[in-house]
Amino acid sequence: MPHWMGGMPSDVPPRRGTPEYDAWMAARAQEAARPKNEQPK
Repeated sequence: MPHWMGGMPSDVPPRRGTPEYDAWMAARAQEAARPKNEQPK
């Protein structure tokens, strides 16, 4: 259902306990572990 009809926004994380959630959490943890002081060139 589209967001304008009362559905979930597109950036909502997957439901807990699904394989998509596990992959999303792994990517989130990897981003959190990345050094933040490096500037992309």
